[in-house]
Amino acid sequence: MSEIKLHTLDEAAEILRTHRESVRQMIVEGEIQGTPMGRGTKRRKWLVSDDALRRFIANREESAKPQPKRKRASAPMPKQWV
Repeated sequence: MSEIKLHTLDEAAEILRTHRESVRQMIVEGEIQGTPMGRGTKRRKWLVSDDALRRFIANREESAKPQPKRKRASAPMPKQWV
């Protein structure tokens, strides 16, 4: 049986090189899958699995690849007053 590695917000933030509040926001927005722990009334404690971090990083790398350039729509010619 494989061991599941869970990270706190601080650990996840260190791995992603960002602030813990940014990680919390990414969880709330659904970008990273997090597991709520405890019964905090004001702020819920979150744990993030190693697999969730790997998926997030892979998705970010995929979306950061350059996209093919789109052709610009030709601008209409300005009216000339004669």
